[in-house]
Amino acid sequence: MREWDLAKLTWQEAQQAVADAGAVLVPVGSFEQHGPHTPMDVDTVIARHLAAQVAQSVQTRGGYVVVGPTISLGVSWYHMDFAGTVSLEPTLFIEVVREVCRSLHHHGFRNLVLLNAHGGNYAALNLAINLVRDELRANVYHVSYWELVGDLTGKTDDGLVHAGEVETSVCLAIGMKVYMHLATREAADRRETLEGLGAATSRYVRYDAHHRGPQVNIPMHHIAEFSRSGVVGDATLARKDLGEELLRVVVDRMGEFLMDISRPPKAAGT
Repeated sequence: MREWDLAKLTWQEAQQAVADAGAVLVPVGSFEQHGPHTPMDVDTVIARHLAAQVAQSVQTRGGYVVVGPTISLGVSWYHMDFAGTVSLEPTLFIEVVREVCRSLHHHGFRNLVLLNAHGGNYAALNLAINLVRDELRANVYHVSYWELVGDLTGKTDDGLVHAGEVETSVCLAIGMKVYMHLATREAADRRETLEGLGAATSRYVRYDAHHRGPQVNIPMHHIAEFSRSGVVGDATLARKDLGEELLRVVVDRMGEFLMDISRPPKAAGT
């Protein structure tokens, strides 16, 4: 199998990779608390693992993509009450993303794909890709992995907020350090939890992934406001087989997407 990790290539090899690659994947994670049962680097490890698996899968389809540098610091201000968390201001995070994209585009990569594993990065990445597109006219995409498997995560009881059933299952599947004896269920229903704290709520507000519109969006609260453990969900329900299924489907769908965008553009009028 051809080397897919840009960090492992010489500059001459990288030059050839630019010419051959249908896309470059940029894993995007965070450095933040993930409850008492999983470590700070969960999002970064997931993003990097998925990128590696996708790059290898694409080669089995007859294509070629490379994995670029990992952005391991994200937008995590609402986790800062928990020891160890390191966060970037959203504006700085966006500029880091733009600089990475500028560099990769400068060298000639045709498609830039940001593969994200942290919910706090979501809005900033959507803004970043629009700024990159406006500045560089580059083909740039943002993929948050859970959006590729909504049909599967929707069958769980997980609201996909933080360190719950789905994310912990993925950690188990990857083989990360997971202290299942410390896994807990807390604030699994965010709206109900906020109501219990005396906050005004509404059925129109999108508190988690269970919401199915019409919707009103709100910012994330500081996690410590409603979860002492840092978990927002039910990590006790995590299963390795669920994580394996989610990863398998993400890799398959990402592979298909990358093959789609890697095809040579059609000539005008054809």
